[in-house]
Order: sequence, then C-alpha cells, then structure tokens
Amino acid sequence: MERVLRDGVATWYVDGEPVGDGGYGGGGDYRNGGFGGVPASDEAMAALPETTAGEGETRGKECAVCLEAYEAGDTLRTMPCAHGFHQRCIFEWLRVSRLCPLCRFALPAAAETESPFMGDEDVDRDEEPSASDS
Repeated sequence: MERVLRDGVATWYVDGEPVGDGGYGGGGDYRNGGFGGVPASDEAMAALPETTAGEGETRGKECAVCLEAYEAGDTLRTMPCAHGFHQRCIFEWLRVSRLCPLCRFALPAAAETESPFMGDEDVDRDEEPSASDS
C-alpha cells in the first residue's frame, strides 16, 4: 500500500490502483463537485479562527485532510466544532463541501448562484477567501 499526495489530498494505492475516494465521498471529480457537495460561503470560511502550529495543542498532531503533521509556523484554521486543519487544506475542502471532514459539522452554504470555480482561473486557492471575492 502506498500513499500519494496530490494537491494536498492523500490517495492510497494498492498494486498501482487507487483505493477509496480520497476522503471526498464517491462519484466524480471532487474539484467539480462531482459528488454533489455544497460549498461553504466565503464569509464563513474567512471567519474561521486562525492559529499557528506549534502553539499549544497542535504539537504532534496531523491535518485530517492531507494527513501531514503540522510543522511549526503552519497557518491553521479551526472549525466551530473545534477541529483544526491546515488553512490551505480546509479552504480547498470547504470550497467543495461545507461539512467538517471529521464530524460533518455544517458551515453556512454558499449562495446558489455563487460557484467557487467560476471567475478568474488564476486565483490562488491557498489564500484566505474574502467577502469581496464572491
């Protein structure tokens, strides 16, 4: 069994074949909402409290999205359910699904007409979303 990271998403392979769904549910390309995910609103994502790895409880823990250990100085975001993740990982996740990857706590949904993939293709998706982006 081998783990491969692509775009911050871990995929497990057995004999060269992917196993599971990469944590995004079944069916289709997760980047295009292939599994029917509902994105979180930009306002809800921007409001998530920011912390820095190496402070307090993050020591020795890993991000449940990318499965990588937190490094000192990494920017983290904490969901209202108290689960924390790398900022880049949870923002990417929440642009596809408003649900916490661990407990399925639901952030407010993006407006029906708002699409996280429309508009400028050159936007850096690791950056913090802002209300002006929508």
